[in-house]
Amino acid sequence: MPVLSVLRPGDVDIKVRGRQVSLFLDGEEWSGFTDDKPVEPFRQVVTRDDRTGELILKAVNDQSTAARTAIDLGGGDVAPRAGVTKLAAGPDAVKTETDTLVAPKRSTFTGVADRFTYTFPANSVTFMRIEER
Repeated sequence: MPVLSVLRPGDVDIKVRGRQVSLFLDGEEWSGFTDDKPVEPFRQVVTRDDRTGELILKAVNDQSTAARTAIDLGGGDVAPRAGVTKLAAGPDAVKTETDTLVAPKRSTFTGVADRFTYTFPANSVTFMRIEER
């Protein structure tokens, strides 16, 4: 049976450097592991937001170059414009409580269809909200 522990804010710290993950509890290293599973440099998935009825395309491009990719929405009738939110930064960028080196950028993409292409920036996570008609 899983155990649920309730901790005060600030008690837990997780640090990731490359494939090494270190877990700290109250400032002392508690556990850690090396993530040795193979990682694909590009992944995308499309889901539906049941609340809004929109399709949400989520893509991760973990490559140092942009990825021009074909997207197939499976025959749906969709609006030609989509809202896009991107997070992009170099692989060594750091986001802390006080520094905001990585911030979301919002834009609109015109060119959405049942099948279309899109260029995902290097080292990025992209969310595209697509309205179904």
